[in-house]
Amino acid sequence: PPQNVNANSANAANSAEVSKSSGDSTIANKLSENKAETPDSAPSSSATPDKVAGKKVIDKYIAGVAKVSDGEEYKEAEKVLYGDIDGDGDEDAVAQFTIEGMGGGNNYAFYLAVFKNDGGKLTAVTDEVAGGKLNRNIELTKIEKGIIYLDTKEYAADDGACCPSIEGKTSYVLEGKKLVEKKQSK
Repeated sequence: PPQNVNANSANAANSAEVSKSSGDSTIANKLSENKAETPDSAPSSSATPDKVAGKKVIDKYIAGVAKVSDGEEYKEAEKVLYGDIDGDGDEDAVAQFTIEGMGGGNNYAFYLAVFKNDGGKLTAVTDEVAGGKLNRNIELTKIEKGIIYLDTKEYAADDGACCPSIEGKTSYVLEGKKLVEKKQSK
């Protein structure tokens, strides 16, 4: 199964000194304290996030997860969708990304990360491993009424490691600072 590097260890990437095995919840708060850096000409408050500055925040976050995971992002698979995750009416962001080569091997994990819109600036909230090698494939499809929807492919008994074949759906919601999966019936 993929290495389960969650918000606790992913957020650690922004700390100066962090061990790879760290899973301390105090580390989880470090990245969420970091705000997006926006140009001086950007409005100080807006319901719409500055997507250019937001992309920088997302990229920095993903780089931190990759570093802590001792892997690299597969950039071509990255997907970012915007929608209201926390019910405040502002557009937040959800990023789906893949970290591969963890520890020099051929393992990979699919992550979801949530970024809250705080006055037009995106702030990292949390991430969750939502799939990966010998787990399942995921595809972020939409955000609607605070729910993050994904298409999935699970492994049948005789599927190769590359190719899960059982199609399904799932969703996640943000509960506090944690992503919680709400499995959908098939």
